[in-house]
Amino acid sequence: MNDPAPSPRPAILSPLLLIAYVVGMVLLVYSAISWCSDRLQFVMEIGPRRLVYETNHQAVLDAIRVVLADPQKAGFPPMDRGRTMLDGTQSGGTVPPTIPVVLKNLEFEDMDVFDNNEAEIYFGGGFGHWGFRTVGPDAPHDQWLMVSGLQFWVEDGGSFPRDPVKDPFYRRSRFLLFGAIIVLLPTVVVTVRRIRVALAAARMDLNHRDTEAQRKAEDGTADKRR
Repeated sequence: MNDPAPSPRPAILSPLLLIAYVVGMVLLVYSAISWCSDRLQFVMEIGPRRLVYETNHQAVLDAIRVVLADPQKAGFPPMDRGRTMLDGTQSGGTVPPTIPVVLKNLEFEDMDVFDNNEAEIYFGGGFGHWGFRTVGPDAPHDQWLMVSGLQFWVEDGGSFPRDPVKDPFYRRSRFLLFGAIIVLLPTVVVTVRRIRVALAAARMDLNHRDTEAQRKAEDGTADKRR
């Protein structure tokens, strides 16, 4: 009596599993891209974000008004062609102790005072500049008003820094990563199970072949004895 033929081996990767792997990998790639984009924005906006979301703007405006009342008393050089400038610590300058502490703690690049009773504070470097400027009530608000009389500005092409409270960094990348895990984890589990089934079928096939070979050998021995 012949042994039953081995059962056919099941396919390890079905079309549905292949689609799941593709979707999971796409989610992983987009998660990595989103994380890199957020990381770049996070680093590039450290300075502007500090000025916009971590600074007392009314205190800054009040300190600027103290300087405007008497720039020389605050440590500025005399006016030259309607303007006087003070280098800040960000550009390697030494801020005089007579300047208001609020402005000194900003660690600005430089501060300009004009004879029309306006001032502008610069921050940044090779990747662009941003800062504060005083504005009158009729000034065009092409930038962003922090409090009445004080405007936050960014060089042409710049944008308002992202609010980490309303739009947290890395949130989108976390969602994409979570989605990739949801798709890939069960897919991997199913694949591992299919591999185990395939290995078990392969062992059964091998055992069947060994049994057939042994039976044929025994039949051959019995024929010789006759």
